[in-house]
Amino acid sequence: MPVVLAGMFCCLVCGWHHSVLAFDAQTENSNEEQKVLLADRLHQGVSNRVLNSAERIDAFFYDEQTAIEQNKTTFRIKLDTFFEEGEPVDFRPRTSLKLVLPGLEEKFHFTLSGDPEDDDKLFDTPIDTPDPGDKENDDDGVKANLRYFFKNELESNISASIGARIRDGRFVIFPEGRYRRSFEFDPIALRFEQRVIWYSDTGWESKTKFDFDNLVFQKYLLRTTLSGDWFEEKDGYFYSFGFATFQPLFKNIMLNYSWKNSYETRPVHSLTESVFKAAYRQNIWREWLFFEVVPQLSFPRERDFEAVPGILLRVEGIFGYISK
Repeated sequence: MPVVLAGMFCCLVCGWHHSVLAFDAQTENSNEEQKVLLADRLHQGVSNRVLNSAERIDAFFYDEQTAIEQNKTTFRIKLDTFFEEGEPVDFRPRTSLKLVLPGLEEKFHFTLSGDPEDDDKLFDTPIDTPDPGDKENDDDGVKANLRYFFKNELESNISASIGARIRDGRFVIFPEGRYRRSFEFDPIALRFEQRVIWYSDTGWESKTKFDFDNLVFQKYLLRTTLSGDWFEEKDGYFYSFGFATFQPLFKNIMLNYSWKNSYETRPVHSLTESVFKAAYRQNIWREWLFFEVVPQLSFPRERDFEAVPGILLRVEGIFGYISK
């Protein structure tokens, strides 16, 4: 009898010990899972803040490439006056109309523009100078474009379009394919964009762009941009590397400081221009009328990299689109 009782006691002790070990292991696994879930939530929270901040800032400055994907009918008018040392004053009114065609699941967008720079800038800081080799400013007037979206989501966007314009007095058609993908790498958000265009007068073009966004002190958005152009009719490759800092002052006022360097690979690999800009943009009335001042200091190779000051004054009205 004592032997039986001793055996039963040993079994109870061993069972209790194994139960304790199993409970400890389960508790440890649960704690590890909670830590992983907490880390995932923190990562997702940081990534969402970066993406949301970038989206809000791009909306305030009406970033062209972001506006392409908006399912909103808009009419935009810009009155630009640009002063640069050694050049005549450039006053240029520009208009563009985008229609989201109803009844087609918002997949078709029609754009009619009197602004040859619309949808064509690779580095969308305010009043950006075109990259070397870019012929978009040779347009004589109106261009029309019909775009179809195969996919239009926050993470990715795929579309194709067919357009027509007048350039150098000739009628030009230009089909285009566009792909955009956003990635999250805590604490960096990456936006990649690739466009391939064929022009009936000049042939193929490829435009590539990488934006690296980082939110600092929950207030400043730092953006590093690497972009490049390839033209069938030109030798070499044209690319730029730049930095921009966006600083919200108030709900209706934002600053943007940027520095961009442009390069070409032919006939020799060299720097063609370096530009520093400081943009002040204010929503002056309602939620659609903006005023912008952009002083700049450029160092172009064609002027032996001597400092050339300039300033842009802009009044812009955006009807049908409200930035949040």
